[in-house]
Amino acid sequence: MPSPIDITPRIPHSTAENILSLLNGLTLSDGLDVLMEMQRLLLAKHLESRDDSSQIVITFNYLPRRKGRLTKAEKDSEVLQFIFSLPPHLTYQQKADRCFEAFGKERAPSRNSIWRLFRRLEGERSRTEIGVK
Repeated sequence: MPSPIDITPRIPHSTAENILSLLNGLTLSDGLDVLMEMQRLLLAKHLESRDDSSQIVITFNYLPRRKGRLTKAEKDSEVLQFIFSLPPHLTYQQKADRCFEAFGKERAPSRNSIWRLFRRLEGERSRTEIGVK
C-alpha cells in the first residue's frame, strides 16, 4: 500500500500569515502579481547560485478556477503573460492578432478564447468583491 502524501507546509504557518498581512489591502490580482514576482526573484537568485547550466522550467497558473475547460491562453503561461502585457484598449481580435504574430498558429488563442478568459476573470473579480466563493 502506498504511503500517504505529506502535505505539511514547508514554511511555518506564521511566516505565511506575516506575508499575507503585508499583502492586506491589495486586490487578489495585485496580490498574486506580487507573489509571482517574489517567486521569479527567488528562482533567479537560485539559478545564479547554480554551477551547472541546466535549465529549469516552472509553469504556474494562478487563475481562479471554476468548472469548465481551460482556454488555450490559460494552458500556456507565456501566452497568458503576453496577453496581460498588451494595452487594455485593444479589442479581443487585435489581442488575438498580436498573439498570432508572437506565437504562431499553434500557440495563439482565438479571439473567443481571449474573450472567455477575460469574462472568467471579470466574474471572479466581481464574486471576490461581494465576498462570494
